Amino acid sequence: MEVNECPQCGSPAQTSQRRCEYCKAEFVITNLAYLGTISPQGVQKYLQHYRRMTQAEPSNAEAHLGLGLAYLQLGLFAEAKRSFATHLQMSPEVPQVYYYLCLATVGGRRLATLSLREIRELEQHLAASLQLDPNCTLSALLLCLVKHDYYDANGLRPTPPLADQLLSQIHGAPVAASELSRLRASVLIRDEFYSAYLQVV
Repeated sequence: MEVNECPQCGSPAQTSQRRCEYCKAEFVITNLAYLGTISPQGVQKYLQHYRRMTQAEPSNAEAHLGLGLAYLQLGLFAEAKRSFATHLQMSPEVPQVYYYLCLATVGGRRLATLSLREIRELEQHLAASLQLDPNCTLSALLLCLVKHDYYDANGLRPTPPLADQLLSQIHGAPVAASELSRLRASVLIRDEFYSAYLQVV
């Protein structure tokens, strides 16, 4: 993806650069770990930057990913979901995009209140993410929450893999605090459940 100017300070950018030499902003955003460290005004600048890029280059998958991440960070779930779905149509091999699509699909609701169709869709996307990268901790963690807060809360038998198996797989894996913060903002679940699950990472 070619960037001509910094999305944060507007300084000219050289094609070989990945970050601004003046303000140190990243030119290409591929996850929420970075976006979670900047102000809402800074996220808005990225949002405008990626909107312009997707209008100029509709087939640019990286631009759709960046746009989706900015929308998700701002809590604009429907817009984020569209951007992630567009990215996956063009580039289905990026495991974390399936996870971000799931966050946008949940959209701040409690997992126990989702329809079975939505739960099956989440499970399908998270399984795809874990198939592409078995070490995708966030996908495994969200799948644990699905097993617990949908199946257990509704008195249903969960489909494999079970939550305990997933937890043992991700025990001690590093996860950025900003990613966990966005997970909590996107998926409503009781605090004691978060404590139980998030203490393993």
